[in-house]
Amino acid sequence: MAARYWVGGTNNWNGTAGTKWSTTSGGAGGAAVPTDGDNVFLDGNSGAVTVTISSNVSCHSLDTTGFTGTLASSGTRTFTLGGRTTDTSAAVLTLGSGMTFSGGGTLTISIDNRSGGFTITSNNVTMSGVTKLQTGSASAATVGFTLADALNIGTASLVQYRGTINTGTYTVTCGTVDETSTNTRTLNITSSTINCDTWSMGAGTGLTLTTTSSTINVSGTGFGGGAKTYPTVNFTANDLNLLQTSFDTITNLNFTGSNVSLVIGWATVTNLNFTGSGNVSMGNVFTVTNITRTGTATLTDSMTFTDNKTCSGTLTLTGNSQNQRLTVKSNTLGTARTITAATVSLTNVDFRDITAAGAASPFSGTSLGNLYGNTNITFTSAVTRYWVGGTGNWSDSATHWATTSGGSAGAGNMPLAQDTATFDASSDSGTDFTVTADSYGISTVNTSATDKVCTISSSSSYGDMTLGVNTTIGAAIALYNRGTMLLTANGATIGTGSINMYNIGGTVSLQSDLTTTNGIFVANGTLLTNGYNLTAVFLMDSGTATKALTLGAGTVLTFTAGTIIYGFTFINTGSTLTTNSNDVNMTSTNTLGGSFGTGDKTWGTLTVTSGGSGILTINGSGTFTGLAISGTSTKSIKFEASKTTTITTPTFFSGVSGGVITIASTTASTAATISCASGTVSSDYLSLQDSTATGGASFYAGANSTDVSGNTGWVFTAPPVTGTSTSPTLLLMGV
Repeated sequence: MAARYWVGGTNNWNGTAGTKWSTTSGGAGGAAVPTDGDNVFLDGNSGAVTVTISSNVSCHSLDTTGFTGTLASSGTRTFTLGGRTTDTSAAVLTLGSGMTFSGGGTLTISIDNRSGGFTITSNNVTMSGVTKLQTGSASAATVGFTLADALNIGTASLVQYRGTINTGTYTVTCGTVDETSTNTRTLNITSSTINCDTWSMGAGTGLTLTTTSSTINVSGTGFGGGAKTYPTVNFTANDLNLLQTSFDTITNLNFTGSNVSLVIGWATVTNLNFTGSGNVSMGNVFTVTNITRTGTATLTDSMTFTDNKTCSGTLTLTGNSQNQRLTVKSNTLGTARTITAATVSLTNVDFRDITAAGAASPFSGTSLGNLYGNTNITFTSAVTRYWVGGTGNWSDSATHWATTSGGSAGAGNMPLAQDTATFDASSDSGTDFTVTADSYGISTVNTSATDKVCTISSSSSYGDMTLGVNTTIGAAIALYNRGTMLLTANGATIGTGSINMYNIGGTVSLQSDLTTTNGIFVANGTLLTNGYNLTAVFLMDSGTATKALTLGAGTVLTFTAGTIIYGFTFINTGSTLTTNSNDVNMTSTNTLGGSFGTGDKTWGTLTVTSGGSGILTINGSGTFTGLAISGTSTKSIKFEASKTTTITTPTFFSGVSGGVITIASTTASTAATISCASGTVSSDYLSLQDSTATGGASFYAGANSTDVSGNTGWVFTAPPVTGTSTSPTLLLMGV
């Protein structure tokens, strides 16, 4: 065994000796290149130089005490320490506190000491640029290493193939802790903190792991526990989707990042804690004693259960404040999840689709909001709150919510989902005002007494809505009431965004005409018009859940194209449509097309406003009192191919020269049928293609109409003049 001192200035450490090495500190160069039996020194006499490992090199020990230069690397290199098979003396890797370790390329540090021990002393120097620190890769006789202080290898992997690693009470910082080898080995991290990106124990074969009083901090998304026991594991990553399937036993499992999705297969956890913002999604394939979810100073914190959950100890759910609440819900709207707990501590929490069970049932707490679908939970009693102070955010209770009309606002006054929010003459500051509905669960709203223009932004509504004529609901609105929601617009306009119904088992009951400048989606529940008129861009069902649309007698539907496709359809699985010969108006004077899905139901008169190049499509085999065109411009209308549209009374699709109405099938060469039982169908200025006229009536297209192709039953002349007739007459003409 010999000593080698670097005296080569800034140069490469490789197989060329030159004058780079000396046998004494600061001595003359010319010594041989170090081998695996030599002890290498970079010290104060080496200078503030850069030594670059440019080939695979080895030595018994490396000591850089007093060195103020840089140890670097280039290319793909392996630096082996303690690798001599015949040397039983102790070896070290000691980094001087004044040096810089700055690897480059791909550098692996391989510790393969056969006996005598190996100690790493870092002196707060980070081994930057290292790709891997490994031990035991070359020999089954490798003893591993022991830390004399904290070890920081940056993002490099710590890979143990054989031997024993003792971290003492020191902190280890690295990329991946890789214990996927199947060789016999020991990792002792007692009282240490391990900061890593990934913890990978593999199947744990051959590994003896001692973790007493240790803490593992995982900044990435990977944790393979290897069916071991852990005192504390902390995850800090945001948007974490953790699937872990080993039989680990974890005392404290903590998540501090935002938006965590957690499925821990077969693990046993004593204390499960979530303190990050956003949503926490939990599965139920693990055993847990205590669960704590603590909200943050945001408005969107939630906890979602994808399955039933048993908490044998204490369930603690805490929103940050009365207005910065925590929402606890099932992952499937309308499908309840059962939470079983021995004891609970609940503060500032809103529940949706949760069934409480266990010794703590019925659950109770402080400031609990009811978002519907819950069982065995005692909610805070409903109250009325009053808006004051003009423009502001719904969640700003300290400025805008009072317990009396015109009263003083106060923290903790924001209405819960079961409460009533009242806007009256004392709500404004003498001017029109806007309320930004930034809270998740909006309660019953009454703005009928406001004397200024009140604009409420998009929201999720859980109660009745009684609006004043000066009220506007801006952007989209979602309706979630599970009972009967009374919607009284009183001339107010709802929505520059869509109205979305998620009223599972519930009903939205119109108490006045309803106008929205966007559309209406019905995903759940029943929309009951009660004979009031409905004006929108579109009305359609969404999804396959149970839902219904009941159009009361006298209800007129009006659909007007704006910047999105307009129309009506209600034919999805789970949908029930009830009509009462309701009249329908369809208007598009721009390039946007639209459609009307008849649902094979009976309707009143369908009036289509001419103009615009957008095509209106009539789907299904519906029955109409009549079909009419309003206006003198051109218009294209298509009937669904192979379907029959029945008309029971005379209807005029009227056109003029320069205002031809085009009638065709949705599929070229496959006719759509128009049927009328009796009378004379008289029209003019039509362009007809793939249209079959039948049913018993006489169909006259008119002398100024065009027989394009594929038509049957149409006569392209004016009807004969036969005098006065009392028979029904259907006119498909442009006006």
